[in-house]
Amino acid sequence: MMRFRLPSHMIELTARVFGLFVVCAAFCGSIARADDQPSPSSSSDTASLFNEACRVYESAIDAAEQGKPDAARDGFRAAAARFESLARDHGAWGSGVWANAGLAYASAGDPGRAVLSYRRAAIIDPWNDEIRRGLEHARALVRVDAPADKAWSTREIVRGLALRLPTRGVWIAGLALYIAGFVLLACVLSARARTRHSDPRQPHARRAPWTRRTLRVGWACVVLGVVCTAAASAGTLASRSRDGVIVASRVTARQGPSELLHAPAFDEPLGAGVEVGVLESRRGWLRVRLRDGRECWTPESAVELVLPARDGAGAAADRPA
Repeated sequence: MMRFRLPSHMIELTARVFGLFVVCAAFCGSIARADDQPSPSSSSDTASLFNEACRVYESAIDAAEQGKPDAARDGFRAAAARFESLARDHGAWGSGVWANAGLAYASAGDPGRAVLSYRRAAIIDPWNDEIRRGLEHARALVRVDAPADKAWSTREIVRGLALRLPTRGVWIAGLALYIAGFVLLACVLSARARTRHSDPRQPHARRAPWTRRTLRVGWACVVLGVVCTAAASAGTLASRSRDGVIVASRVTARQGPSELLHAPAFDEPLGAGVEVGVLESRRGWLRVRLRDGRECWTPESAVELVLPARDGAGAAADRPA
């Protein structure tokens, strides 16, 4: 019985394909590590700013205990602004930083930014019970709100998982797996074609065992490539979330994008902290959907997205580190 041996050029090609995949995987890991590890100077600056925000918050607590509500409110707002600046401008994107900001805003009597901060903390760490309780407390401060929907909590968990992925690295890994899988499949098909040409009577079950193993590995690479690209796509879509929170107090929702041409959409204005989904933007107005499914138009300045841009614009959606 004639045995088929893998030609030397196919062995070399297969080795190069797997070498390419290993290099891509190492490159993806180096990208993720480089993105996640700040420089020593930035770490020290972040720590000093965090300690300063904590001192301001403690001073506000002392003012509240001394019966100085105005000074306490200003102190809580200053502390919240410092915590938010740490996350926005200094890259200290962490659930603890946003939770501290939410607590400070809630203490200052600002339910809109309290809900917004806790929503950001919940996206980063959706299983943290303390953050969830803080979010429930902040939502309770909202004067006018739509009924809660459990699907929003599920979406926060799914989005939090997707945002943890190093999207760029996963895309590269998926591409490398595709290439490796299809090259291996091409090698198997070529080898089987040569075997069939040399001995057409040879049964399929008696073919070289390496072809069956290589075929399995090739299909596994293709399937893993599909999984990686799907996960990367989910991370990309999650980073483009359009969920927002009304941060202005008593916003009059309109039936269209004009204060003069369109009547109010509801009998009561929307209070700060109402959570919405942004559907459309037009001439300084946003068409939003409330959590109970109703739609209306609000001024763009009254709404801030849950996932802010890293440049501080608040418009959309860099992935948390």
